[in-house]
Amino acid sequence: MRRRYNKVLVIVCAFFLLSSIAYPISTSFLSEDETKIRLRERQEANERSFHSSIESSFIENVDDYSKRMIDKPQFSGYDPSIHQMMNETEDSNIYDYIDTLQYFENEDGVRTRRDGTLGFERAVNWTFNKLDSFGLDVFKQNFTYSEGNSSNVIAELPGSDPELEKETYIIGGHLDSINSDGENESAPGADDNGSGVALTLETARILSQYDFDRTIRFAAWGAEELGLHGSSHYASNIDPEEEDLKGKLNYDMVGYAEDDVPAITLHSDEQSEWMLDYQKNVTEAYEVDINFTYEYESDLTASDHASFWEEGYDASLAIETKFNPYYHSEEDTLDKLTIPQITKLTSHAVGTIAHLSQEEDLEAPSVEIQTPQGSESWESKSEEEINWNTEAGSGEITGIDLEYSPDNGTSWINIVKNQNDTGTYLWNVPDESTDEAKIRITVNDELGMNAQDISGSFAIEKEESEDDIPGYNLPILFLGILIVLICKEEVAKLL
Repeated sequence: MRRRYNKVLVIVCAFFLLSSIAYPISTSFLSEDETKIRLRERQEANERSFHSSIESSFIENVDDYSKRMIDKPQFSGYDPSIHQMMNETEDSNIYDYIDTLQYFENEDGVRTRRDGTLGFERAVNWTFNKLDSFGLDVFKQNFTYSEGNSSNVIAELPGSDPELEKETYIIGGHLDSINSDGENESAPGADDNGSGVALTLETARILSQYDFDRTIRFAAWGAEELGLHGSSHYASNIDPEEEDLKGKLNYDMVGYAEDDVPAITLHSDEQSEWMLDYQKNVTEAYEVDINFTYEYESDLTASDHASFWEEGYDASLAIETKFNPYYHSEEDTLDKLTIPQITKLTSHAVGTIAHLSQEEDLEAPSVEIQTPQGSESWESKSEEEINWNTEAGSGEITGIDLEYSPDNGTSWINIVKNQNDTGTYLWNVPDESTDEAKIRITVNDELGMNAQDISGSFAIEKEESEDDIPGYNLPILFLGILIVLICKEEVAKLL
């Protein structure tokens, strides 16, 4: 019986001894696996942060965007009186303008508005008279370039506020046309750019009936097709003491729609991004039925907006998304166009210019993070409250975005988007350890304005399990050795 007891005791001793040796080895492998898992989780989190930034580029780089938005106009929201103006656009007017423009001829009876021809001169005079008939102040801005003399036609609706009348917005497009096959070939230019001129004329007709705080100018540029000469002459000769140009809306080839489905692309450079955001707000507020595509930081410079970019002014371009296959040819005629697309875009232009030209004293919202302040230490996998205070500006707050950074703001991970502004959010703290954690909160309002606050750095501590505590296996090791020493005699006998 004693011998059997000794055998059992030896087996137990061997078990403890082997366990004390094998356990640290096995836990070291587990520790390595856990490290790999945590690294993979961090990599996946960074990837999510990157893709989130791509999907919400309008908001994600909010620090840089906010700097560019200083002193830029903010959309004030739906205005029924402006909606009434927008509804005054007429298909028949758009049709008639383009129909007239496509039939101007030179001395030989060739339909063209190529700069330097009689057809262009006739188009200049007709455009001048049409703008004059709206009761606007109209003038020809003559200029000289490498191929000769030309003119821009400019009409002005002066601002009614003495303190704001110097601030100016320009809407327009080029008047000339060409045929790629040769100087003396027919170039009716119905789409390129009779459509943009028609939009400008109809916008002028409507807005001329109202008063606005800021000045609005309507422009038909010369020699665009030969090198943007007309718009370049204008932009490079602006006297800041006389004209504080706030933005230029350019319309070029806006009449062609594939399968008659209205589709327009808007372009801006980096500093003019606000103009696309503004036009997007107009689209949403008034439910304009056009499929808009927004090209921020565009490199398209083959139209008159680029002349203003070159001089450092804000400008945007509207152009058909699917290019007219007949442009720069004798087939660029009215029958190829979708008039309702031009009419809807004209309505959109009326709304945009009307809003921009009114005095709108708008205030952005504000947000202040209360918790965390920056000195906290939170446990991983715990639930902690993020708290903030907000104040609405001119518009109602529509949502709160919360983000988390584990690395002092180098990367940001989305927590929640469009959270109701309750002032508090219960956050599941990530299962990781860092002393460089930060929370970023962005508040958005109905006017498209936003504000942001970032917490100070705080710590997240991952609670160590018994498996991670150094020395936890030593008692087992000592116990195994002690039992072996006590039983060494019996072990010797067995061996």
